[in-house]
Amino acid sequence: DHPDWQFISVGSQKAVPRSNAHSLPWVPAEELSVLIKGLDVAFLPYNCSDDYQLHCVPLKVFDCFALGIPVVSTPLINLWEYKDLIYFGDTAQELASAVEKALSEPPDSLRRAARIEIAKKHSIENLAALLRERLPLDGTRTEAMGCYDKRIQTVDMQQPMPVAETRMRTL
Repeated sequence: DHPDWQFISVGSQKAVPRSNAHSLPWVPAEELSVLIKGLDVAFLPYNCSDDYQLHCVPLKVFDCFALGIPVVSTPLINLWEYKDLIYFGDTAQELASAVEKALSEPPDSLRRAARIEIAKKHSIENLAALLRERLPLDGTRTEAMGCYDKRIQTVDMQQPMPVAETRMRTL
């Protein structure tokens, strides 16, 4: 039961129906890191018997990863690729054991450093850079994709368009 553990949820509902579970009001995104820094472990007890939840991508994982915080979760399909960085459990006993392991993780562990690196790869700045690289707005060739596009000009819809001029060509 672990009455010494405190479960903190953000939002209108408690994550778990326990007397040591608490709910905090939503916070703006820019204040989220302050809240996460106060956690010993992030706990994501999704209901994996619900297909929607089983296949979800909880983006809060990357908020926790950015700070190196250990994450304990039910085995969501989209988190399996991080099996070396997330502690998984499917039953109450397995989840409790996973929390105990996460709590015993040393502050200077390689897992914490790896989480931070994963979060950097998923940062909004990195995503924006990738999109700029792959979706040029000036119609120039994009080396990363090996393709280019032709400028679209006003077209008379009554006239047939030459197919060769309208396709994107892969090199």
